[in-house]
Amino acid sequence: MNSEPREGRHDPCRSREGGPAVLCWHPEAIGRVTRNKAMTDHVTRSKRSWMMSRVHGTDTTPEMVVRSFLHSRGFRFRLHASSLPGKPDIVLQRFRTVVLVNGCFWHHHPHCRRAQLPSSNSRFWKAKILGNRARDRANARTLRQLGWRVIVVWECATRKPARLRAALARLLRMRPGGSKRE
Repeated sequence: MNSEPREGRHDPCRSREGGPAVLCWHPEAIGRVTRNKAMTDHVTRSKRSWMMSRVHGTDTTPEMVVRSFLHSRGFRFRLHASSLPGKPDIVLQRFRTVVLVNGCFWHHHPHCRRAQLPSSNSRFWKAKILGNRARDRANARTLRQLGWRVIVVWECATRKPARLRAALARLLRMRPGGSKRE
């Protein structure tokens, strides 16, 4: 592989500061050792793999908080019912209600500081988040058409009990026995 960039083109891997030699990952120079500032990732590939393996979609901390909150108030429920569109996090069959516990980043909670898109690889993240939101809307629409009530609880609401009560107010007006409270 030619170690010099084509004539008249800027070499994205060549550092003006003359920093330490690192492996360049630019498509035109993959595998070429160049003088550049530093690589973005500060952990080894195996460590990053281990860290990413810990990211999961079920039994998240916000979901566990909501489940504990509901269970302590006498509600009984199913988890991740695969028979319903989108496998809702919490299904209260008796009330024909599903509770979706959404992460503020992954589902882009409007006006939440945790919903900031990363500055790197922004095109990928924007498409990813917009796809998540579109899927959420489609699943909620289908659930409503099937006669289910949909309650969305955002991750940031699970951090304070008062906000969690407000998010679940419609459900809390119902008694576990099935009748409405006065």
